[in-house]
Amino acid sequence: MLDLIPVHVTRVYSVVLSLLFVLDPILTFGFVLTLFQGAASWLRYGLRLSRDLYAFSELNEKSLTLGKSILNAWENDAGAARKKPLILYGGVKKNEDPKGAELAYRAKSMGAICFDRELKDINLSHQCKKASIKLFAISEDEHKNHEDGLALAEKYRERPKTNLLVFTSAPESEILFASTADSKQKKQINDTIDAVYSRLVPNGELLQANEDELKQFLDAADQLFHVRRINPVRSLIDSVLYKDARSRRKEGVFGNARVISENEKQISAVIVGLGQYGSEMLKALCWFCQMDGYSLNIDAFDRDDQAESRLRAACPELMEMSGQTIPGESQYTIQIHCGEEYAVDTNSFAETLRSILEPTYVLVSLGSDMENIRAVMRLRMLFERQGWQPSIDTVVYSPKIKRL
Repeated sequence: MLDLIPVHVTRVYSVVLSLLFVLDPILTFGFVLTLFQGAASWLRYGLRLSRDLYAFSELNEKSLTLGKSILNAWENDAGAARKKPLILYGGVKKNEDPKGAELAYRAKSMGAICFDRELKDINLSHQCKKASIKLFAISEDEHKNHEDGLALAEKYRERPKTNLLVFTSAPESEILFASTADSKQKKQINDTIDAVYSRLVPNGELLQANEDELKQFLDAADQLFHVRRINPVRSLIDSVLYKDARSRRKEGVFGNARVISENEKQISAVIVGLGQYGSEMLKALCWFCQMDGYSLNIDAFDRDDQAESRLRAACPELMEMSGQTIPGESQYTIQIHCGEEYAVDTNSFAETLRSILEPTYVLVSLGSDMENIRAVMRLRMLFERQGWQPSIDTVVYSPKIKRL
């Protein structure tokens, strides 16, 4: 019977069997190692059920940085009597690519627990009732954040001392998560807050004797399940502007403003890229410049022909008020330069930049770190030729790239 099989087939068959014989121990060891690592993660988690838990739906640069900040805050709190918080990451794909393996190594180096299982599929209900749980839907994919957030809210809505933070800038997410808490419970909570606050803070003035009682009530309200929507775009822009407004740092938006007179300063802003961050900065600058003594001029550039059309559709009143002088309202002028001819590396961009009012502040947000870096370098060269020294900020996605 064997004589009927061609020689080349038997040779291939022999090679395959030999390879399987050699690789079998390696494959078996890999399977056992994976099984052991999973069991070790569950064991580490089971021994720390009494600690406050911070659980992330994905291991990425953003969640890793946030986990480190949580541990640093705990270490810097000299009077902290509570145990070290537990950091947990779900959906860790450390074997799929080198980047995932590096992130997993960095997470374990700071004492975090990593599961390959998705966070929504991990049972965290065994956590001690006195321990708080903070859940973070923090994937780079906003659609996944919506799915994870809804699943986690449904799973833990009855557990006290639990917060769910969903990272999303999508406006529809507000509607999605408005129904995650029971409406009757929400009305009861809000009615109680109104009643207690009106009793403890009569006429808007907090009585000294009621401070402790109000604090106890707010602490008790914090025991309930909460869902919070975190808009990372708005949070970043607002934090930059609030920080500048408070500190008046020399290189900031407000600190670098041009002095027109004793009672008037002018901000001349250039925004390169009208994506999420650029559009949010444009809107925020107009709002912030309602402050007395400031006028605002904005020149925004985007290579998309429809950038101005989208901005007008999203903010019709904002654009209509541009250039109008109304007492008590923001004084601003907005010019949108859109189209492929306004790409940063074109001559049209350079000529337009030379023709505008000397900028005092620049934001670059083109969607990737490398594009941002190239744009900032070109802008610095163009500004140097004009003798201009504006403050320049850029959105950085990688923590390895420092602020320019």
